[in-house]
Amino acid sequence: MDSAGKADMRRRSTHVSSLTHVDLNSILGHQDTVKVIKVDPLEGNSLCCLSKTNGFRSFCYGAMTNPWFDRVVMALITVSTLLLAVESPLMDPNGSYIKTLKIIDYVMTSVFTLEMLTKMISLGIFANGSKSYMRNSWNVLDFIIVLSALLSIAFADLNLNFLKAIRMLRILRPLRLISRNKGLKLAITSLINSIPKIINLLLIVLFFMFLLAILGTTLFAGKFYDCTDLNELYGMSHDDV
Repeated sequence: MDSAGKADMRRRSTHVSSLTHVDLNSILGHQDTVKVIKVDPLEGNSLCCLSKTNGFRSFCYGAMTNPWFDRVVMALITVSTLLLAVESPLMDPNGSYIKTLKIIDYVMTSVFTLEMLTKMISLGIFANGSKSYMRNSWNVLDFIIVLSALLSIAFADLNLNFLKAIRMLRILRPLRLISRNKGLKLAITSLINSIPKIINLLLIVLFFMFLLAILGTTLFAGKFYDCTDLNELYGMSHDDV
């Protein structure tokens, strides 16, 4: 290869390397211009008066997102569930044991009410987007349980039938543990979503049971009778019984 050919190859290699250098610089420069967009978790005005930048609302949101917030609430729910298990209607309502349980129940209800209010202030009640407190079915369950506990405490001295039904809602407290466990929540949600399919399967099973019942009636009709004539069966009359 002559000198002219070698010079031409060097020019081409230089041109290619310069293009590669330019392309890399353009790519790196493009990456440098990428901006991270942060999504604001708070929407609208909570309770129609607390904006996204409100200090009290930000404090409530920080407390709600703290890992220890859910841990403490789960521990209290567990204790409350155990207290429901040890309480008995046969105990003396004026005894010291029942009074102690009532005091603990008041404390638990106060903490759960504070938790509910903290979430309502942080997320808004209903009109603050999809993350609003009352737009989550598990939060609605928590709201019903806490409200029933507050009503049972407020009208504890009244002996009304509907209050007894409200007090029975306390048995739903263990369900609050499910709302804080992703695995259990997924299992319950999957079970609820599969109910229509289960109903279809149940109809099929009932259909086959109906067919087998007809078949059994046809094949065994009159063969499983019950003798009611004691004189013929045992040589006894009804007076001897």
